[in-house]
Amino acid sequence: MDLGKKFASIFATAAVLGAFGTHAADLEAVASAPSVHNVEITSVVRDEIGLRCDTCVNAEALYAEAQSRFGTAVNTKVYAVNAATGTIVGVFINYLGPTEPPTIRRFAIDPLLERWVAQVGEVYRANGNSLRLRLVARADGSMYWVRANGTIEELKGRDTRLNGIGAPMTNSLGPQVNDAPPNSAPIDLRGYQFPSNFFQNYPNFPRTTYDFAFTTSQNVNGFLHDQTAGIQYGTPSGIINGTVSQTANGGVTTPVASVVGGVTVTNNLTSTITVYVPMKDGGFALMSYDKKTGVITLLQLEDGQGATMPTNHPSPQSYLAGSPFNFNNTGPGVGAYGAFYDWALRNGIPVVGPSQMPAGGLSCTFTPGANNLTCKRPF
Repeated sequence: MDLGKKFASIFATAAVLGAFGTHAADLEAVASAPSVHNVEITSVVRDEIGLRCDTCVNAEALYAEAQSRFGTAVNTKVYAVNAATGTIVGVFINYLGPTEPPTIRRFAIDPLLERWVAQVGEVYRANGNSLRLRLVARADGSMYWVRANGTIEELKGRDTRLNGIGAPMTNSLGPQVNDAPPNSAPIDLRGYQFPSNFFQNYPNFPRTTYDFAFTTSQNVNGFLHDQTAGIQYGTPSGIINGTVSQTANGGVTTPVASVVGGVTVTNNLTSTITVYVPMKDGGFALMSYDKKTGVITLLQLEDGQGATMPTNHPSPQSYLAGSPFNFNNTGPGVGAYGAFYDWALRNGIPVVGPSQMPAGGLSCTFTPGANNLTCKRPF
């Protein structure tokens, strides 16, 4: 979802708007009126209105749009933004009644807020005119983001807490499941090992993709909150964390929250990020994270061989009864079967079939009456 579709107009009742020091009836009428531009009323807080108009070609057009839409607002600052160009204009409006000329004038925007909006525009353009950012979390805790044109920018170095000492994680079949994910995996895990105490700081992190698929208590939320909060550099980090880079003093970041005014802008020009999180068995989870609300949603889940897993956490019995799992006799297939076999035994589901992958692969089907998995060579 693009940024414009994400914003919600907060015009629920006249009483609510009245509390914001604005003529509610007039404001509702103006806000719902048709416009020559693609305008979004992003939000309303006390004495502030956020307005986004990406087709307003310059500052004068933003000023005119604010005046047109909110000419009857009382003692209100309108923050008009073009996210595509990274432009922000402040328009003060005070409507005194039909017999008095309104006060309408520009006001100065805090330079920090101007710089932040400019960075938003830069990221918006680089990301294919969207602030829905796509991040990749590597197995060592480092992160980068992928632009719409395929280029990447590093956002965070490795997390030393994730660099445990010990042999790489193994499954019941013995091979290391720490390298060369299937070609379908959109994350590059090559060269990033999963040590035996991998993610020891995140005890709820799922042991395998199958643990995540079938157990609601196993999740990556703690890891996602922690690792994205630790993003330290790169232009998008300011958009995600509400900071702007001060390149003149060594790249120190200053929080936009320190700006006086512009709450409607800083609260709403906030990215919803999608994060590819590596699973320990070579699969991945694609998560949606709204940094404003803190809501994390599982969008996609694939195991180590690229097979799609359920995202609604059904019971294994209900899902596997009608969905045979097929494993190819390839490197990813062998690793995926080992993780699947290990998961089943740990969860009290007997497996009728070989523990080692035979030539030709295996197909595993759940038998409800016997409450077990039967894994055999496909015919």
